[in-house]
Amino acid sequence: MKSILVPVEQHTFTRSVLDIALLVAGRFGSHVEGLALGPDISDAIAFGVPATWRILSEKDQRDMVERSQRLFETFMLSCTVPGHPDASSEVSYGWIRGQLFGDSHIGSFGRVFNLVVLGRPGQSDQPP
Repeated sequence: MKSILVPVEQHTFTRSVLDIALLVAGRFGSHVEGLALGPDISDAIAFGVPATWRILSEKDQRDMVERSQRLFETFMLSCTVPGHPDASSEVSYGWIRGQLFGDSHIGSFGRVFNLVVLGRPGQSDQPP
């Protein structure tokens, strides 16, 4: 398993998701790639947006991506994982920049990875 995808969301269990991804990466000498996971607006609009949801502005989306990236990179640096693969370490990490990905993109995008590490869905409307 040489490549692991970790969609990063802002919730209380993110640390557990990252711990598991790093544990698997350490066992197999994998590269862990993170990306920002957020509301899948295009799919939600097709079915109607619940009144409690709000559509994120471009600034809100950028802020969410930056917070997710900071969370992911801070975790990797605290575990002394190098940002680029090098000869001294088999485990490395990277970040997929640019945009906020929705749930519908993870399945198709995740096909190029050996493993996708996600949080377990919570009950009702709780985060994973």
